[in-house]
Amino acid sequence: MECTIEKAIVVQTIAFIHFYGSWYYLLLPFNDE
Repeated sequence: MECTIEKAIVVQTIAFIHFYGSWYYLLLPFNDE
């Protein structure tokens, strides 16, 4: 059970970083003044 929870946390963390990281790099050129 604990292993499943830990794996879920890791997956959510990676998805979180990947999602916002993509938007960050996507909007980065627009912030370059």
